[in-house]
Amino acid sequence: MPTPRASSSCERRPVLQLRSSPRIVEDHSFLLADLGGLSPVHLTYTPLPGGGAPPARRPREATGSAALTAWSRLACRLGDGSGGAVRAVNLWDFTEQRLPQGGGRAVWSCSRSVTWRGGGDVSVVLRTGAEDAVRVVAQADDTAACSRFGQHVVAQTRWRSPQGDSYVLAAGSRAVTGSPRSRR
Repeated sequence: MPTPRASSSCERRPVLQLRSSPRIVEDHSFLLADLGGLSPVHLTYTPLPGGGAPPARRPREATGSAALTAWSRLACRLGDGSGGAVRAVNLWDFTEQRLPQGGGRAVWSCSRSVTWRGGGDVSVVLRTGAEDAVRVVAQADDTAACSRFGQHVVAQTRWRSPQGDSYVLAAGSRAVTGSPRSRR
């Protein structure tokens, strides 16, 4: 995926959590965001994989504490939906890692915007401990990446430790186990 341009400042984005009536369905809640289109956008969340080799997790409503924390840092970075084509965005936390030199913990995420036409636009994001430390490291338009048809994700970015040393961080989703061997 191509590297995105440097992002501008993150603006606020209206997000609304709704709950269903208990007369309709038992305690169902969900998140909607206003991206400027004709209809609100449904926000979902796929949590980090558990220990061992669990089955792939499916997107769920973004109402738990991990989902709300992740979306609180990323909702303002959603693209402009002024064309009205975006219907849902899933945020998939595909892996986490410890950062070198006491840099804390980082979570690698993939946000996938699904349009009414069926296409998907993807951003791979690195979130670190500092509240404002969210970096888009890759973007792709009209792709199957970060969906049930594209579950193998690898990303990398440069990162500077608190001591000022530079590193290249890399991460892959749960099914990525190594680099392919070159064939001669």
